[in-house]
Amino acid sequence: MRAEVEVLELHRLAADLAQYSAQGRAGLDLRETIAAVVTADGLVVATPVLAASPSEVFDSFFAVLEDKVLSGMPVLLALDSGSRRQPSGLARVMCRRLTGVHADPVPTVVVAGPADWQATALSDAGGCAPVPNGLHPAVLNPTPPQRRLACERTLGVARGQLPMIKGSSSGRACRRHGSRSCRVGAPAGQQS
Repeated sequence: MRAEVEVLELHRLAADLAQYSAQGRAGLDLRETIAAVVTADGLVVATPVLAASPSEVFDSFFAVLEDKVLSGMPVLLALDSGSRRQPSGLARVMCRRLTGVHADPVPTVVVAGPADWQATALSDAGGCAPVPNGLHPAVLNPTPPQRRLACERTLGVARGQLPMIKGSSSGRACRRHGSRSCRVGAPAGQQS
């Protein structure tokens, strides 16, 4: 069995999340990221611990998602903490945010502290340090149709606002349209 991993860095979406919060419009990067998240088989969600709470970008991103959009999706939580102790209160806050969109966080939370990062040189991974034990903040593919439909409702992609998705990297056809090249949100039978 082979898994495909896609790393999504939410910090680059800070401006898009602010725009969505203020104006209700999602920019292209935000729409693409939401589409990748809601169509995943599972998530590894990593966030730094800032003032005993998850990053504001983390909280804002999961607040954008429609209720039940991640229904049944397994999620592993990972925290980058200033200490080796697990901030259990923070884990509960993150679990509440994820269960609000009906995700299924696993009971174990991975916590990395300063000692964990000292052993990893940034140059080993081309400037990207892996999470301890080889885990990466990641999204796994392919696309469950009920999550895609929820994404369409959330962002209005039924009107064709989401970008083209040119076939999955696994070579599988789109489950909804039966084609390797489709546009998320296109009516059944309409392909690009």
